[in-house]
Amino acid sequence: MTITESRLQIRSNCVIGYQQIIDRGNFTSNWRSKQQKQLQEARSLKYSGQLKNGTKKRLAKAIDLLVQSAKLQTFYHPIHDKMINHRLSFITLTVANDTNITARDAHNELLTHFLQWFRRTMKVTTYVWKAEVQERGQIHYHITTPSYIEWQKIKDKWNTLQQSAGLLTNYYNEHHHYSPNSTDIHEVHNIKNLSGYLIKEFCKSLQNPYDHMMNQPDAALKDKSITEDEHRFIKACVEEKLKDFGKLWDCSLNLKKFKRFNVSVGDHTYKAIREMKAQKKVTEIQLEQCTIYELPKNDFTQILSVLQIQEYDKFVSEIRNYRTETKEKEPKKSNSK
Repeated sequence: MTITESRLQIRSNCVIGYQQIIDRGNFTSNWRSKQQKQLQEARSLKYSGQLKNGTKKRLAKAIDLLVQSAKLQTFYHPIHDKMINHRLSFITLTVANDTNITARDAHNELLTHFLQWFRRTMKVTTYVWKAEVQERGQIHYHITTPSYIEWQKIKDKWNTLQQSAGLLTNYYNEHHHYSPNSTDIHEVHNIKNLSGYLIKEFCKSLQNPYDHMMNQPDAALKDKSITEDEHRFIKACVEEKLKDFGKLWDCSLNLKKFKRFNVSVGDHTYKAIREMKAQKKVTEIQLEQCTIYELPKNDFTQILSVLQIQEYDKFVSEIRNYRTETKEKEPKKSNSK
């Protein structure tokens, strides 16, 4: 006999109800496989993309937790001389060098050092980044973070890293300064399903390096500028080159460490859902092993108990305030007797 428990999983744009196995008994793995399949189907209703399931799952979780933990903040904007609302920063970092550099070199010489500065100096604890290839074949990066950082600081740091890597020599020879417009920062506005939008954009652009490099020999074959044998050879070379492309995306440690927030379903939740369904305030998508609940503005506090709301607030707070544990260096032992 299999004993299960009704649970809810909180997402940034919906709530998913499902049954969690408490005691398997003589239960086979078939039911669990069906449940996992249905949970994946639930996600596919919210997001689109062409990545492998495992990668997409990790990416979707990271972005969903990022959105849930990003609270609305207010800052003074010195240029506009007014207070502005801030929730998420969308940062683009481009390479100003005319000659394309490899993704691995860009990661080792630029992005790694930028992220270290991000974490250590600017105290950024939550972020997701992705690599993308421009039409001209040059690598560039997109970073999403709830931290608010002045654009000039980001521009100065990124250009300093480019200069140190010898990537601004040609630019300096032409413009006589080391400050190209190689960064862009903007806020997101009026997007109802923010996590769904981000996941869709990330999944689409993460295919970009592969599509960009694979489409060139395909186009050449279509134009009959290369033969089929040449096409097969070039495709094989591209596939080999892509193996050394390096990471396409990554995220901060807190988004890797924490799982999605789950709570058990009690009488209070069932009653609240029934009342909202009667008032047509909830959209219910019933699947074989799980149910998607879409609430107005995803206000799941209407169906949770006070204690569960407090647990969720604590969960989000722990993500926001997560700090990497570091061991202090032991003092050097003195050689003196």
